[in-house]
Amino acid sequence: MQSHDANPRAVSGGKGIVKAAFTERENPLAHTSREIALVAKRNPPLRGLAAWRKAPLHDFPLRDGLLRQFAPLTTLAESDVLEIGPGSGYTAFWLAPQVNSMTLIDVSPAASELLRRQLAPLAGHAQLDFDADDLCRPGWRERRGRQFDFIYALDVFEYLPHPVAALQNLASVLKGELMISFPNHAPPRGDGVTWFNRRSDLENCLAQAGLEARIEVFQLNAWAQCIYRYLHEWPLTLLHWWRGNQGRPQHYDQCWAYRQALHQPPGKAWLHAGWSLLHAILNCGGPWFHTRTAPMEILGHQVLVRARRSAEQRKIA
Repeated sequence: MQSHDANPRAVSGGKGIVKAAFTERENPLAHTSREIALVAKRNPPLRGLAAWRKAPLHDFPLRDGLLRQFAPLTTLAESDVLEIGPGSGYTAFWLAPQVNSMTLIDVSPAASELLRRQLAPLAGHAQLDFDADDLCRPGWRERRGRQFDFIYALDVFEYLPHPVAALQNLASVLKGELMISFPNHAPPRGDGVTWFNRRSDLENCLAQAGLEARIEVFQLNAWAQCIYRYLHEWPLTLLHWWRGNQGRPQHYDQCWAYRQALHQPPGKAWLHAGWSLLHAILNCGGPWFHTRTAPMEILGHQVLVRARRSAEQRKIA
């Protein structure tokens, strides 16, 4: 068996640690009006012209719905949070004022510096730190010099050529919960360099990093799928076709939002107002996502991992 670090492609074999997953509802769409109200409270859209103007330019933040639904946000008021791959900083814009401190790390120094400028409106309202670093490079614990109560990396893991090294680095600075989500697709459907054929392959990587994990697969509910497809995906697909865009950039500083953020387009507030409306419509269908225990074969699924350091690793620390 070739090690994953030697070959940043599909892994095979190995044993890991996986906890029991959530019980799946028989009908995940049978939400009561009370449940929908709770979703709207837990996952509110960005509101107000001032917020729409100040928020960093961003595509519709679908991943934020995943974070708000599954992350322990209600317990983070006094927590130190680390975000890997913060993109435009849109997530940090609404989350940072709710936590004790937030650190944003991007692999690109230019993107990290832009983040600092993008989130300037939060000065005085949140403790923010910015850095550029490679998650696969050893020595994270020494370079960070601290630990974090909550770490998340959304739509980042598939681009890491050495996932075991990355997980070991994250485990070295973790004292609470780690949340990772990624599309587990091989090329040509996927554009990343890392994917997993079987659940045991991912379990093995997590175990090597000293992490106990709950591994699930997730998807949008039927309402959210329909709304997102017709009000977001189809219009953007037509726009990309008209502009002649080719492929999806693997780094934030290669994408449209990064280039536009350099000169702050005047229509940004209205774009964010549109996203807020789409957000509110999605909330009408209840929780956006439903999950189930990851099957043995996970290639082709959206994967959600929630992990903590193993008991043995906590004793060592």
